[in-house]
Order: sequence, then structure tokens, then C-alpha cells
Amino acid sequence: MTDGLLFSLNDLTRILKKYRTHLVIISFSSLVLSYLFSSPFFIKPVYKSWAVVYPVNISPYSTETPTEQLYQMLLSDDLKDSLIERFNLARHYKTDSGKPGYYTETLQELENNVNITSTRFESVKIVVYDHDPDMAFNLVNGLLDLLNSKIRTIYRKQFYEVYNIVKTQLDLKKTELDSLDSRLEDITVNYELFDVPAQANEVVRGYLGTVDGSNGQMVNHKNVLKFMQNIISYGAEHIRTSGYAYTSRNEYLTLKNHLENIHKEVTKILTYVNIVTHPRIPEEPVSPIRWLIIAAITVSAVFASLMVLVAVERRRMMH
Repeated sequence: MTDGLLFSLNDLTRILKKYRTHLVIISFSSLVLSYLFSSPFFIKPVYKSWAVVYPVNISPYSTETPTEQLYQMLLSDDLKDSLIERFNLARHYKTDSGKPGYYTETLQELENNVNITSTRFESVKIVVYDHDPDMAFNLVNGLLDLLNSKIRTIYRKQFYEVYNIVKTQLDLKKTELDSLDSRLEDITVNYELFDVPAQANEVVRGYLGTVDGSNGQMVNHKNVLKFMQNIISYGAEHIRTSGYAYTSRNEYLTLKNHLENIHKEVTKILTYVNIVTHPRIPEEPVSPIRWLIIAAITVSAVFASLMVLVAVERRRMMH
């Protein structure tokens, strides 16, 4: 077996010496051809841009974590639809808009080029592949921008609903308060009642002639009787209406403060992701790996040629 092996090695060495020129030409040709066919003219390079983000200012639903909620929103169809429309991806991916189902084809192409995963550190990684490095970068940024807009729209819709409810309550309370104030003003102007307990005390003292420092005979009994009648007729209503107005005013102010806080939630602009790794415009393609293609083709061509030459030489030796 050893002699056979030595003979094979010697035979191989002899073949290498005999056909070294051929092998050099094959190697060089393979190198040139593999370099040519791995060029962008034949194989479009693919570039990769990515970002890693953490959720912030997100209130999770049910048992969902903020990361899970963020992940679900990134996978939503309306977010993809907005991305297709913003960057005109149908034209970018060269899908035929006149062909039925072209939008589905565009959507499928987008889904093939976008990879969204949650990491073990509760962050979300967004990876976009594209033949255009600028487009790969823009799609990552666009996705993050649309994500913020989507979450902001959802939250604003919720707050708008609460805002409208509180605004209706505030308007009703304002109408009630205006009615109470109007009635109090009417009683005050027409019946001269503004502090019923104090006025009632003075009326009783005047009616009984017990006013300090003066003669009871000097009391204007006509006015005292008038005030007494006003107090009897409208005093209780004045006290009751004043109490209602006080309570209503406090409720109105509470609703007003609540509405102002909700309005802040509706109008404020928040971001809902913290970007840990910012996307960049890729400088080098991730595929094809050109040197690997060239090396693989060249080595394969030389090895195949050598095996053919070995077979030819052995056949000659047998004859």
C-alpha cells in the first residue's frame, strides 16, 4: 500500500511538472473569469443596514411586554404599506404595476429584505438588505420614523376619546355653573340678598328693636319687614344656590385641569424607541463575498483539471 501511495505521489508530481503551464493558464483563466462573473455587472451586491432599539413611553396591553408590543407593531401590515408608499418600492423593486398582484409581489420583496428580531436583552434588531446602500439606510430610518408616528397616532386616538368625554362634561358643568350664577345674581340684584345669615341676623335685631347704640323707635320698620319677607321667600334658595354654585365651581376647575392635562398628552410629541445602534450607510456589501467566490472557482477549476489530467495519464500508462 505504501509503494502504491508513493507511486501515486510520484505520478502526481510528474503530472504537475509536465502540465504546469496548462495548470497555470487554467488558474489564471479561472481567476479572471471568476473575477469578471462576480462583478456587480453579473451579480448585484447586497448591502446591509441595521439598528438596535429599546421601547420607551409604551404602555403594554394585557401581559405583553413593551418589547413584544414594539415587535408586533413593526410587523404590522399598515407600517409596511406606508413604507412602500413613502419610498415608492414598487418602482425600486421593479415590480410591474400593470400586472395583477404587483402589490403583493412588492410586499413580498420587502418582507424578504427586512428582518426584525427581538434579542435576549429585550431589545429589537431591525436589519434591511438592499442593492442600494442608501436605500437600505433610508428604509431603516423610515421604519423607525413610521413606527413612532404609528404609536403616537394610537395613543392620541385613545386620548382624543377621553378628551372628548371630559370636554362634554366640562361644557355641561359650565352651563350648570352659568345658570346658578345667573340665579344668584338675580336674587342679589332684585331682592338685595348677598349674605343671608348676616342679613337675617340684622333683620331680627331691627325687628325686635335691639340694635346697639340706637333707639328702637328709629328703626325703619318698613325696610325691616321688606328684608324679612325677602329672606323668608328667597333666603333658603340663595343659601342653597350658593352651595351648589360653590360645589359646581370646584368641579368645573377640576374638570378644566383634567382637560388641560389630556390636551398635553394629545399635543406632545414623544419618541417611543431609544436607538442603541444607529443605522449607517453601508460601505461594503455583505454579498457576494467576492474573494471567496474567486478562490472557490479557481481552486475548483484547478482541482478538476488536475483530476482530468491524472485520469488521462493513467489511461495512457495502462495502454
